[in-house]
Amino acid sequence: MNIKSYKKFIIISMGIFVILILSACNNSKNDIIISDNIKEEFKKQDKDNLSISKINNSNLGYVRFGPYCWKDDENFVGIYSDDNYEINDIYNVNVKTSKATKVDTLEDVTIFTYMNYEVKNNKLIYSKNNKLWIYDLINNKSKEIWDLTEVQDEMSKYGANISFVKGSDKYISIVTIKKYGKEEFKNIRMLDINTGKVVKSNDMKIPLFKSFMYSKEKDAFYVSKGKNIYEYIYEYNLSNPNEIKKIENTRKDYMYDCMEISDDGKYIYSIVYDKKTNKKHRKSKIVKYDILKNKFTTISDENSGYLFLEFNPKTNIIIYTYVDNEHKKAYTCIGRVKGNKIENTKRVPLEDIGEVKWNTALTMMNEKSTRFTYMVPYQKINDKDDTLRLLLNAYEIKK
Repeated sequence: MNIKSYKKFIIISMGIFVILILSACNNSKNDIIISDNIKEEFKKQDKDNLSISKINNSNLGYVRFGPYCWKDDENFVGIYSDDNYEINDIYNVNVKTSKATKVDTLEDVTIFTYMNYEVKNNKLIYSKNNKLWIYDLINNKSKEIWDLTEVQDEMSKYGANISFVKGSDKYISIVTIKKYGKEEFKNIRMLDINTGKVVKSNDMKIPLFKSFMYSKEKDAFYVSKGKNIYEYIYEYNLSNPNEIKKIENTRKDYMYDCMEISDDGKYIYSIVYDKKTNKKHRKSKIVKYDILKNKFTTISDENSGYLFLEFNPKTNIIIYTYVDNEHKKAYTCIGRVKGNKIENTKRVPLEDIGEVKWNTALTMMNEKSTRFTYMVPYQKINDKDDTLRLLLNAYEIKK
């Protein structure tokens, strides 16, 4: 599956999850409904209240490219790739005029950070000519950071998970696969992009990890397994690179997704799905994990179908998408994390897209949490299953 197809797969998979939840509402007395607490939160007004408004009444329309990062208050960077993901056109998009201008092209590359929430400090990671590169989306410049020769054989056979480490400005994680007969092993490499130093594990029988987080408070890394749906949370230390331990407080009957770490490295925020519930009635919630106390606290309603979470650790602004069974659609909310709860919640207005089979939403905040893009993937009632429509707008946040 090429990367562009994988991006589409992620979005359509989210749509299927929406369909499952909504279909359950029509067939069960135990509907998953948005709680009174969240409804009251929409009505709440106080001195710290957030407000949102569409920028210049902008409507960026049906887009060919996805947003990757904000350049300034009026412009974001988007990328459009061809079907084989060999030609990647980079655009500057002005949210006030809706004008898109091509500024660069990356050809014959493999992009690893291909979703906007994987971009770090306005940079993405790609490989070309057996080298690993960082590309600056603001200045349109590439920098070689590592020679891939030692992992070339593994990557050519099985690929690799290469990501920026959340909570750190210097680490990139590289996870590769080795097979000996029917036995499969993984290697973890932590690359310090400032020094070029790599700390490598031996062959380990561990899950295929994707996105690591770094806690400066404990000088340790945290990760969950898999690409989309996760089980358990693990701790990893460079002082003992051949061992990774499962956090004892996590449970196998829960799945962890969309994980973010606080700026001080003390807390992890995540959507948690309860696997014990029927797939059509699956409950989910947003939790806060205290790394130092090894304690989970629920900070949201426990019965809503949460799909997506974006958290800015510098401002404590959080955006999440959930399924509202009353309206049979997925909606997005923005709020502020205070202590162990989400306050000042506002729901983002959903554009009139008519009768839909499913919809979801993906957002992208700027560093100051004063702007965000709001992309709505959806299918109309009569669309074929592989049809994907995208509507994009931009909003201002006032705090």
